[in-house]
Amino acid sequence: MRNPSLVKTATLLGVLLSALAITGCGGGGGNSATPNSSNSSSSSSSSSSSSSSSSSSSSSSSSSSSSSSGAAALQYGDILWSLDLSTDPLPVGHSANITWQNPGPGGQNCIKLVVPTTSTSKAVAVSIPLNIEAFRGMHVSVECTVRAEDVTQPAQNYNGVKVMLEYDTASSASGKVQVNKNDVYGTFDWKDTAFNWTIHSDAVLGKIKLSLQDCVGTAWISNVRIRMLHTAPVRPVIDPSASPPARGHVALRGFNSSSFIIAKDFNAMGVLKANSFRWQMNTNDPAILQDAVAYDDWLENRLTALDAVLADARNNGIKIVIDLHATPGGILANGCQSLFTDATHAAHFIGVWQKIATRYKGNSAIFAYDLMNEPVQWTPTPPGMLDWRGLQIAAAKAIRAIDPDTLICFEVDCGDDPSFFTWLSPVDVPGIIYSVHMYQPHDFTHQGVDPQWGTAGTQSYPGVFRGEPLNKDKLRSYLKPVRDFQLACRVPIYVGEFSAIRWATGAAEYLKDLTDIFEEYGWDWNYHAFREYQGWDLETQNLPYDRVNGIKTTTATDRMQVISAALQQNQNPY
Repeated sequence: MRNPSLVKTATLLGVLLSALAITGCGGGGGNSATPNSSNSSSSSSSSSSSSSSSSSSSSSSSSSSSSSSGAAALQYGDILWSLDLSTDPLPVGHSANITWQNPGPGGQNCIKLVVPTTSTSKAVAVSIPLNIEAFRGMHVSVECTVRAEDVTQPAQNYNGVKVMLEYDTASSASGKVQVNKNDVYGTFDWKDTAFNWTIHSDAVLGKIKLSLQDCVGTAWISNVRIRMLHTAPVRPVIDPSASPPARGHVALRGFNSSSFIIAKDFNAMGVLKANSFRWQMNTNDPAILQDAVAYDDWLENRLTALDAVLADARNNGIKIVIDLHATPGGILANGCQSLFTDATHAAHFIGVWQKIATRYKGNSAIFAYDLMNEPVQWTPTPPGMLDWRGLQIAAAKAIRAIDPDTLICFEVDCGDDPSFFTWLSPVDVPGIIYSVHMYQPHDFTHQGVDPQWGTAGTQSYPGVFRGEPLNKDKLRSYLKPVRDFQLACRVPIYVGEFSAIRWATGAAEYLKDLTDIFEEYGWDWNYHAFREYQGWDLETQNLPYDRVNGIKTTTATDRMQVISAALQQNQNPY
């Protein structure tokens, strides 16, 4: 049976589609190069890991399909450059193991690369020159279509089948950028791959390198293109003499965790003098996420649990941020939320926030509504749909029609990473507080959590990371896009999550440097997490390393001492 509430919210979604304009700091806000393109979407994520290039490179010409009128005329998703495969683009003298096929597999013109099993170098490559200067300062998507047959797994995940963006830049410690999609190997039919990257403002000597590296096998590559995602918004010049932006509320410092926290946990947080808590409503169950009735039942259960502890939060001087950690439809296989491509889930999302706002309007225990945890959108939004930004604006406007006062947390694409604030302008909704999650660099904060972030014990703080010092100044550089956005646009900032895994060497010093920066900048913050996964838990011993189990402490860990000391500044927010 169709959920009747979705009919109403689907209508609301259609009405709000036309309300999302982009005008820099003073107005509707947005991040694409086209101010009034309501169907344009913003993309996510920084690129895959970089690597060294393979040895058999050569050069050739390519064709461009970018707009001739410059970046100002470009729209989100416009193709800036594409490799012309209508004729053979390969240069004279290229490796015999690289051929242009007309047509290739599937009827597509393509480049075929072969590394035979007898190869000792296990590498073959060809380079295509690229006018990288035309794309300076842009956030782009590098895309291609790939087929592979018996490509062996390389020792490093950034090797294998590679479509690499490469250029020189004085802004990088190494003087060069080499970046491509990770983990492309094996046997598979034609599939699209892509990664996103921000082109340095001083980029020169650009090229696209097609290669097989540290592997044997055969690959076919077609549809190589670079797509424009964002250009930096025009903002007011930062006035260094201006006073810091006003918070407008008592400074909030505390924790976030799953929504299974109970009364005694709030009592414990009260003893630590926390005055805020981010109530994460999360589930990974597809049976719940993909069925509207089941989702609404789950949501009601989590809100009922919140109702049961609101008095405990208030009695301990703690305000609540309601965090919709799991959105209707869940996460697709590509890592994106499904509600950016599914109108039913998008409408349900707006309806959920109407329900929450109606329930908690005027409730003094609620500090803010956190609309969407860590948005991720890799692909353009289908016609008639709202992107990660537009959908949050639509939900915020629906909330404001019900609740004019409770603050609304707005998160950015790329998993709410600080780098993405480079492309952000404020949204035209009153009472917005801009959220950032700080886990940079993941190779330190998440070491040993998952293989993609390295093994435990490989990165310390302070230390050296990718050839550069990893210290408090580096943390400031990670947060600079957020700070610049705050100062230029005079808006409040809320750090919804930050942490370092308990077994990371120097985790306590990392947390101390971060909280010092947050205090200097006047940002509210919530540490992740309280009595949740033992890897983040301040009440679990730093060592030994164990991804599954931890040993509860009898004395405060150095990490707990850092956070507890910062919490002593808190005032009762009621």
